[in-house]
Amino acid sequence: MQKIFQHIGYHLDLYCKHTSKYQGSVTIDNPDTDRVPGYHGRKLETINATGRKGTKTITFNHDYITELVPLCGRIVGDRFATLQQARMREVAIQGK
Repeated sequence: MQKIFQHIGYHLDLYCKHTSKYQGSVTIDNPDTDRVPGYHGRKLETINATGRKGTKTITFNHDYITELVPLCGRIVGDRFATLQQARMREVAIQGK
């Protein structure tokens, strides 16, 4: 799959290790290079950082299930050509 968006940063979503409920997120600049983003890259880690949940600032100091989420920024290359290619794929899929 080709890269359509330029990543402007990353954040870790933190989930409770017992109930898997969302606890908040921590912004990071450079993730591990071998870390898989998304659900398949979840792992149990000890986190000592300050993050956010909604508008609140929270200090995280326990074990959490973490999920790396990329923050997509600008479209790489010609945005009109990229959007046209996406529309053509939708037409091809729907017009089976």
